[in-house]
Amino acid sequence: MLTVFVFLPLVGAAIVAMHPRERADEARWIALAFAVLTFALAIVIFIAFDSGEPGYQFVDRFDWIRAGDAQTVQYALGVD
Repeated sequence: MLTVFVFLPLVGAAIVAMHPRERADEARWIALAFAVLTFALAIVIFIAFDSGEPGYQFVDRFDWIRAGDAQTVQYALGVD
């Protein structure tokens, strides 16, 4: 869920950047839609957060690069 929250504005920016200049009003509406979606997701994360639970919540963790048993590059996000 956090990965979507982080990259959703980037996806929206890419779509707006590829939009034709002649239709700038549509690009503004697309940007607004992605901003509202990101804000709605932030509200969902805020409401679902349990402040009584210790540690990180909504953890997204993925291995990117494995170079043997001891060396691993990870992508990790969590709300503390």
